[in-house]
Amino acid sequence: DTFWRSRGLGDAFRAGLITGLVRGLSADVTLRLGALAATYAIEQVGTMNHHYTLPEFLERYRAAFGDAPEISDLVEGARVRM
Repeated sequence: DTFWRSRGLGDAFRAGLITGLVRGLSADVTLRLGALAATYAIEQVGTMNHHYTLPEFLERYRAAFGDAPEISDLVEGARVRM
């Protein structure tokens, strides 16, 4: 129980969840964003050691879930920042 709480997993999941909700994405896509963000957190030791860029996140999203037209606004945001 302490292991999971010490990872920042819930915070990372909420960040992905809020991103999807704010952008009006479907429940499926929103939950996938949360799950993927949480994956980065659980792969590292400590609560603030995980990091990724938007292009890295989107590439990993596509590898795990396939392309989703719903995330096109995130893709455009990644292109602008590159």
